[in-house]
Amino acid sequence: MQLPDQRTSQPGPRRRLLVAFAASALSLCLATSGCGPGPEVRVGGGELLTVGARRAAPSPTRFTAGVRLAGRAASAYASGAYRRRPPLLPEESGAVASALSAATRRVPSARRGLHPELLALRLRAIGVDRMAATASIGDEVFAPFTVGIELRWRQGWRVVAISLPD
Repeated sequence: MQLPDQRTSQPGPRRRLLVAFAASALSLCLATSGCGPGPEVRVGGGELLTVGARRAAPSPTRFTAGVRLAGRAASAYASGAYRRRPPLLPEESGAVASALSAATRRVPSARRGLHPELLALRLRAIGVDRMAATASIGDEVFAPFTVGIELRWRQGWRVVAISLPD
């Protein structure tokens, strides 16, 4: 009788993403509920909003919506990063669309046929109306790289800035 194949490989990309989301949400909730300030994250250079000794953060409902948008935007970027046409991110601003268009022209031809995926996503509330996300993207051939995404709330979350690798 043969036992089923029991490989000791890494967890799949969906499980890694789920764990990353859970860890990010937990760390942000702990940091904003008085367990001490975490490291400052500034994407697109802005001021940290402080109220007393604690940073102000989005409401839980608004934060959850921001987490969802950041995850969708990072996944959309990862799945289209190496294509000839720029990926369309949900709720992207014109500046983000322009940056993505310019970045697609810099993709080396050796990467065009590969299929990158989102490996991890870290989030941080910068204030009540801003969030920063750092996405780790990998393709199993080249070293993973990171992309910074800034979200801003204006009657709903929007992707207003993206920091792409050179």
